[in-house]
Amino acid sequence: MTIFTCIVRKTAADINTFNSEKSSVKILETSKKNVITAWKPCDFNITGVCPEYRILGQIPNTDIYCDVEEYEEVKEYPGIKVFQANTSLYFANSELFVSALRKKTGIDPGAIMIAKKKAQKRHARELKKTKQTEKKAVLKLTNDVEMAVKHELMDDDPMTDLSVNDKNGSADRNMHNSPSEELEYFMSPAINVHSIILDFTPVNFVDSVGVKTLKSAMKEYKEIGVDVLLSGCNALVVRDLTSLNFFDKNIEKDLLFHSIHDAMIHCKFKASSSALTSSEEQVLTSDTISQI
Repeated sequence: MTIFTCIVRKTAADINTFNSEKSSVKILETSKKNVITAWKPCDFNITGVCPEYRILGQIPNTDIYCDVEEYEEVKEYPGIKVFQANTSLYFANSELFVSALRKKTGIDPGAIMIAKKKAQKRHARELKKTKQTEKKAVLKLTNDVEMAVKHELMDDDPMTDLSVNDKNGSADRNMHNSPSEELEYFMSPAINVHSIILDFTPVNFVDSVGVKTLKSAMKEYKEIGVDVLLSGCNALVVRDLTSLNFFDKNIEKDLLFHSIHDAMIHCKFKASSSALTSSEEQVLTSDTISQI
């Protein structure tokens, strides 16, 4: 009873889960015979202990989504992953949920961020080395020019000036043309997925630990350019998410969708809009360069 009073529970789901565990603990304190006879009345969720996680794909020309490993007909849309768990999200399986999400989607934000930081450091070293080499080349070129001018007894030669200016100009271009494309290559996430849809249709409740874990995972994916959306949340789950402060300025209710298909349409439209905007910017940039 002392343990129960020391633990603060925020939702009814938390209390029910704790009561179930509390009953199980009381049973374990009795004899083995009582354990066998009294275990059945306990509200013990088997799927919470051994949950199943799957990636869903769409049956062509329908709004039905099934497990891609069980049905050959279903197809995944490029750039979008649909992840589903057959259990609720609470303290006992929250870490397992995130681990399965990373494994099934093939995207580990932590590993990607570590790889990007290593690439940043390597790129910074290479850039520093390149600048030092260019600086030495410019200094050597300047000394050669000064010596040539002395030998020519201050004789202005247009060809010499032109060649010197051309060499200096090329050196300056090499220095000022910092490899931004190379930097973008290093900094861009090495993934081809831009959206993940979490199907919460089987989810009956979430607790405070589950909400905290979910928010943390969504933040990590956001940092590597992957949007996470929720679909199929029932009224109880939405109420729990709201009461547990899941929504804030970074996570709004706009990411909730009635079904997987609705979320899929949103992701497709957003991806096509981004691609169109990017192509227009490239055309505008090329036109500006050609005019210059």
